[in-house]
Amino acid sequence: WDHALEGYVGEALMKKEFQEYVKKESDTLASLKKELMRTNDEGLKLLWQNMEEDEKKHDRIIQTILKNLYKID
Repeated sequence: WDHALEGYVGEALMKKEFQEYVKKESDTLASLKKELMRTNDEGLKLLWQNMEEDEKKHDRIIQTILKNLYKID
């Protein structure tokens, strides 16, 4: 992120921030995957696979946060 949230942050704002973050990550990874599919460089392909696995784990965490925001006081 290129900004910070200060002071009281309500559920709606947090949800919006997380949703925007997920969208940016999704767009970036789609672009990266498209470019890497064009290469024959096995090192880049391995890097992509590792990044993709990590991002899938990260996405599950963010989705859990989004589903449970109402529980955060």
